[in-house]
Amino acid sequence: MRVIDASALAKYVHREEGWERVRQYLLEGCISIELAVKEVTNSIWKRVRRGELTPEEGRRLYRAFRENLMVRLHPQEEIYDTAFEIAVDMGITIYDAMYIALSKKTGYILITSDKSQAEAAINIGVDTLIV
Repeated sequence: MRVIDASALAKYVHREEGWERVRQYLLEGCISIELAVKEVTNSIWKRVRRGELTPEEGRRLYRAFRENLMVRLHPQEEIYDTAFEIAVDMGITIYDAMYIALSKKTGYILITSDKSQAEAAINIGVDTLIV
């Protein structure tokens, strides 16, 4: 089991370079937080707004993402305090710190495509895979 953040999930959803590796991790088992669903949904919306996807393509991609969510969602309430401390100490957003806090709580490896988040996680001793 691993923790996966929104940047890695979005890479999979949008079939960006390296998405096959993310798919393998998802098949092996990942957890995340509800925030990831919102962030990936927002990434789809952004692509529609930029004209990279038609509105119908965006709707189809969103439905496929929601109907086939390949992660178990962990309650966020349990990690807010730790996430806030990580955000303050490491100078990162609370959003990024939430995933690190979940990894810290569970002891699971963090999967991310965000280099600054990965650096912060590694600096506090969280095992991290950058995809």
